[in-house]
Amino acid sequence: MVADMSAIAAALTSFNVLKNIAQTMVGLHDVKTLQAKVIEFNNAIIDAQTKIFLVNEERAALIETIRNLEKELTDLKAWETEKQRYQLTDVGDGTFAHALKQSMSASEPPHYICANCYEHAKKSILNHMQMPGGAHSLACSACDAKLIIRHGYRPAAYVESGAEKARAALEPCPICDTGRLKITASDVFLSA
Repeated sequence: MVADMSAIAAALTSFNVLKNIAQTMVGLHDVKTLQAKVIEFNNAIIDAQTKIFLVNEERAALIETIRNLEKELTDLKAWETEKQRYQLTDVGDGTFAHALKQSMSASEPPHYICANCYEHAKKSILNHMQMPGGAHSLACSACDAKLIIRHGYRPAAYVESGAEKARAALEPCPICDTGRLKITASDVFLSA
């Protein structure tokens, strides 16, 4: 909603009309003319109040619009952070869902979220169900999407980034046993 400057200008005009009527009333000595000006003055007050109410309604609508936009922006920023925790993954039969990255799990169990909801900035965990005949179903309760996987279903597991996979492929350090490295040569002999 764009601020309607004409409503504000109309309210200011009403105040000028009030001022002019009041100035005219000061110099009047005829009772009938004075009564007519009082009626005109009262009507001008009502008109000014109506215009002020319209300006206030517009102001309230603008404040509500700003509040909604701020909430939308906050939600988008939160979603940007949340979506970085997931990676698109083949769950079997070329069917895709987003799986939780291991490095982002924060003790959450492995799970899939709906790819459709993900594209609409929503997080909806897919529910797994074993179907007769060995097929698997992943269902989204938010958008009612159903993924049927007949062969090669991969149960929900943490997804590792390329760096995590490369680190896991390295050998433990023979000295400290906590670091991971690729041993190319060693002069250290450990005795048991």
